[in-house]
Parts: sequence; structure tokens; C-alpha cells
Amino acid sequence: VALGHRFSKYFSVEVGYGHTKFDGNLVNYTFDHPLYGPVTVKSFATFKINPVLATVEFMYPLGDGFIYAGGGYGLYKVDYKVDHTFLGS
Repeated sequence: VALGHRFSKYFSVEVGYGHTKFDGNLVNYTFDHPLYGPVTVKSFATFKINPVLATVEFMYPLGDGFIYAGGGYGLYKVDYKVDHTFLGS
């Protein structure tokens, strides 16, 4: 698993029932970089999910890796790829 940065904080988004693919702007968030201070990250992701109502929980917000989509039928491991852009200082 190739990682950019690893954060202890989890970021979650909800995906609707019936969706098997989600493309585009997934989440924007800001974190305190130890050297650069507050940095806003705009993440884009393309991944496949199981067609159940699920909450996508980021284990690794940046880089290639995986997410766990938890729905009414249990947990599913979902591969994802994130292209990240640093905005601001």
C-alpha cells in the first residue's frame, strides 16, 4: 500500500444505495502540517462500492490504499485511488 500521508483522524462520507461507482470531488478538509501549518486538501477518488447503503471511512486519506464500506450487510473492503492537491500555504 503506497501512502502519501497518514492521519489518525478518520474522514467519512456517505454513499447512496445502488451506487457501484463514485467519481469526482469526494471531500475537502484541512489539517495542520508540522512544517507548513494549516493545509487544505482537496481529494478526488474513483472506486467501486457494494450496492448497499454504506458509510465510506477513510483509513488512509491520501495515496493508494483501501477503504471499508460498512453497510447493512456487513463490511466490504474497497480499493481506491486518490489524487490529492494541496491548496493554500
